[in-house]
Order: sequence, then structure tokens, then C-alpha cells
Amino acid sequence: MFGKNWQKAECIVVSRDVASVTDGSVNYTYIVDVYPQGGDSFRAIARLPFIATDFWSPNIGQTVGVVFNTKSRVVRFDRHDVRLSAKAYERARRSSFEATLREEPGTRRATEADRRDLRLALFTV
Repeated sequence: MFGKNWQKAECIVVSRDVASVTDGSVNYTYIVDVYPQGGDSFRAIARLPFIATDFWSPNIGQTVGVVFNTKSRVVRFDRHDVRLSAKAYERARRSSFEATLREEPGTRRATEADRRDLRLALFTV
């Protein structure tokens, strides 16, 4: 990172709240429990990365990467973490869809996750 005080860590997303809604997109504020390697854990508000062009909003309970300032404990999501990549999410979703097409008829029923994805797709159109 830009200074010597930034360190990578893992976090668990504890909560999120709507920060703003603009042009149909929702921005969240996140509360996370941060677990630095070899350090004491702490709770903080996580901010979006400065460059968030490939950012997928994490779910509550999800473990993802963050970077934090060791002095101020300002926390930002790690934009290099593939678990936060919209492109990686879309590739996995597309791959799962194509794999389902190759299955035998009757082997899979719609799940609650399928219904949620459909509601999201309809909401964002």
C-alpha cells in the first residue's frame, strides 16, 4: 500500500447498511471483524477500495480480504481478493449455469439461491 502502516488481513462481514442509492445502484457501509495475522482482532467499519471497478459486495457472514492501517485501524476491502471480484462471480455463475444445462433432466430443482438470483436480475433491469 501507499504507506508503511498498511497490512493485509482477513475479515468476517458482520453487518451492512445502505449508505446511499444512486441511479439504481446501492452502496453499503459494512461492519467487519478483522483478524490480522499474529495480531489482536478488532471490529471496524470497512470502506470500499479506492478503485472499485471490479467489486462484488460481500454477504453477511462471508470471509474476505481487507487491508488496514495499523495505526488508525482504517479498514478497506482488498481489491485484489478474488472473493470480491464481480468478474470472478460472473464467471462462476455462468459456469454453474452451463454445468446445469449438461445435467440429466430431473437431477436438479430450483433452490432458494436460484430464486434470489432471479429476483436480483429482475431488480437490476
